[in-house]
Amino acid sequence: MESFHFPSHSKCIVTHFLWLSVNLLKHMFLVFCRHTWQVQDKIDANNVAYTTGKLSFHTDYPALHHPPGVQLLHCIKQTVTGGDSEIVDGFNVCQKLKEKNPQAFHILSSTFVDFTDIGVDYCDFSVQSKHKIIELDDKGQVVRINFNNATRDTVFDVPIERVQPFYAALKEFVDLMNSKEYKYTFKMNPGDVITFDNWRLLHGRRSYEAGTEISRHLEGAYADWDVVMSRLRILRQRVTNGN
Repeated sequence: MESFHFPSHSKCIVTHFLWLSVNLLKHMFLVFCRHTWQVQDKIDANNVAYTTGKLSFHTDYPALHHPPGVQLLHCIKQTVTGGDSEIVDGFNVCQKLKEKNPQAFHILSSTFVDFTDIGVDYCDFSVQSKHKIIELDDKGQVVRINFNNATRDTVFDVPIERVQPFYAALKEFVDLMNSKEYKYTFKMNPGDVITFDNWRLLHGRRSYEAGTEISRHLEGAYADWDVVMSRLRILRQRVTNGN
């Protein structure tokens, strides 16, 4: 995870920074017609992120067939009480789960789960996908975490005898990621910008009190890993060649 800081009065500068950071990659990960999006409490919230309640650990958009790889978050305004950010290394939690309960790891890395997200936010949207919560490559290495309990569908297309073992495995996984031993809690200040791997890091937020005005405001953006890695290779080649 990388972090930056800008003066608290420089919203327009940081908004430009978010745009420039991803535009330098020659492509922005569009989510429902937007390059950037706002995280703040709304009366007509269609997402728990847009409330003042606790936001449990999750990765963004497992309801997409190809979830965004890199996430950027800029803190514009921060509440005095509550609103702390929480992160946990999903790959590390997977390793601990595999060591502690190999069967639970196998269940979560072999069972397809339905995710769905339907609503209106800037435009109408309706997205659905199937993912294993723990996604492995052909060598059995964890390559991506797909988990957002808020968008996990009510449909669960597995034989009935596999339902209870799945939920037992999922509970153990969630309990591990919420362990004080593995999670990190911090508070973003106005001007802070963090970037992180949305395929690896699960993130959340502690609850905070609602006021008559918006008391907490983050602005976010996504970038695709293919584009990020392409840009890094080009930059590395230019540095190597002295261009």
